[in-house]
Amino acid sequence: MQLRIESIVENEREDAKQFLCPICNYIIQTPCSMKCGHIFCVKCLLRKRGKNYHCPFDGTLFTKTEMSLCNGYKGNDINCYCECRGYGCYWKGTVLQYYSTHVNFCSIMNECSEEEDNI
Repeated sequence: MQLRIESIVENEREDAKQFLCPICNYIIQTPCSMKCGHIFCVKCLLRKRGKNYHCPFDGTLFTKTEMSLCNGYKGNDINCYCECRGYGCYWKGTVLQYYSTHVNFCSIMNECSEEEDNI
């Protein structure tokens, strides 16, 4: 489950807007940069099939080999709450902790996923 801007700790929301993926409009998960310098979720960029891709901002043409994962990405240090906060999950941590561990262990999120699978 991806993070919406509303899940970011209130006093950090304004700063967090720079870490929204312009394709999916969620906080960037697995950040990837292109040779033009723009950053997106790697999943959003790879949804398009084919050998060549275009930057949604400036149209720069690039290939998969010209994409690079962002190490030390500052968006990962922003504090957030779980997306299930309104349903009883009181977890709070960083974006990196949310995407790397919490989504796999949140009992409320997992219950929701199980219910959706049974529909």
